Amino acid sequence: SMLSRQPLYLHTSPEYAMKRLLAAGWPDIYQLTRVFRDGECGANHQPEFTMLEWYRHEADLQRIVEDTCKLIETLLDGTASARERALAPRRQSTYDDALRLATGSDSDASLQALRALCGDGFSASLTDDRDAMLDFLFDTHAARSFSPDSLTVITDYPASQAALAVIDTATNRALRFEIYLGSLELANGFVELRDAAEQRARFESDLERRETAGKQCPPLDEAFLSALSAGLPACAGVAVGFDRLVMLADGSRSLSDVLSFAHQPTS
Repeated sequence: SMLSRQPLYLHTSPEYAMKRLLAAGWPDIYQLTRVFRDGECGANHQPEFTMLEWYRHEADLQRIVEDTCKLIETLLDGTASARERALAPRRQSTYDDALRLATGSDSDASLQALRALCGDGFSASLTDDRDAMLDFLFDTHAARSFSPDSLTVITDYPASQAALAVIDTATNRALRFEIYLGSLELANGFVELRDAAEQRARFESDLERRETAGKQCPPLDEAFLSALSAGLPACAGVAVGFDRLVMLADGSRSLSDVLSFAHQPTS
């Protein structure tokens, strides 16, 4: 059949389909579904996992942050999580403040300064990639300094890391947030971008980077871009790693402890 000749892809997120529903007039929606990401595999990563994703009409960034924190706090309340004691009051910081506190530099630092901070432990092939260096520094320095007993909310990401979020033109920062418990990321959310032309430009830029890196380049999701053109209502959304919450609630140290059939990394 014609279908069998076309490459097919497992989804990394239900985001595009859910936004198509919102553009078609659906109210606030959520989904608990399986998603697939062929990247790391280890204690905190699996190539197939469960994601909880939802969208709320007319919500601003702080509203969706509150939604997400309350859900996580409720689910972990009274479980074996967070060293078997109640979560301390959550903390909130901008991306730059967290990075500056941990490294002395923020996301506007020169490439030379970022290279020096990354040091020899960072791949030499990526020393011209600002976002790769920022990701490395944030994961290895900022996130590791977060309180192990409270949720940490990080907001105001660099514009280059906006993904599908609105960029605040006054600050050139993305209306995006992530929520951590200790250094473990639990949620990633946005005030959703509604500009189809801007979204297409971001997709094309991402494909160019993938091609340069020798990665596979799937086709643009034209149905999603068409839905944005038709009109996505003002909304905010978030994705929560559900298996990680189960792992924390269980007091386990690895996702494989709470999955029936975990993928085992090859050595």
